[in-house]
Amino acid sequence: MPLYVPAAASSAALPSIFSAYPRTGVWHGPSIDVAADGAIIALVDGEERAVPFIVAAAGTIDRIGVKTSGTVGGTGSVIRLGIRNDASGYPGSTVVLDAGTVVGTANGDLNIAVSQALPAGLYWLTCTSQGGASPQPSVHSQPIGTNRLTIVGGTAQANIQNPAWSNATAPIQTSISGALPSSWTGTSRTSYYPLLAVRWA
Repeated sequence: MPLYVPAAASSAALPSIFSAYPRTGVWHGPSIDVAADGAIIALVDGEERAVPFIVAAAGTIDRIGVKTSGTVGGTGSVIRLGIRNDASGYPGSTVVLDAGTVVGTANGDLNIAVSQALPAGLYWLTCTSQGGASPQPSVHSQPIGTNRLTIVGGTAQANIQNPAWSNATAPIQTSISGALPSSWTGTSRTSYYPLLAVRWA
């Protein structure tokens, strides 16, 4: 069974702030409220974690970011951010964007300036701890619950929590030491989605 399957449209529309989509200057992620925090999780060196992300209408992003907190990474620690295509409900082999890295040695809302067009569709935001430093950096996770967001035909819909990922476990692949590879070989999942988001230009 795929890790993620977009739900059909429902009548439970979200607040009108989502009626125009994408919205210039607004951060958007897999959770309704990208400012909401779940557990703080320690990353693993070389492990790429993926988070499902739906784009309902074509647009361009100008930032991609991650929220770090708790333990900071050792000297030389970095976090690589990227976007992958979808492959039938799993992260795909196509790297839509390798945005480069943010420092893993500081806490905060860390982001990278980009210019990336995204056609409508399902994507996977990813983060990968790199640098081999100890300790590894920690990041906020997506809050667990039913408040995931999808947009169907430009209208936000509630209740898309899928049983396959109801415990918010993220698909992973390991041994990623540099640029994101044009392959996805991971078959495992790990606890919690990292809190990742993009900003619309």
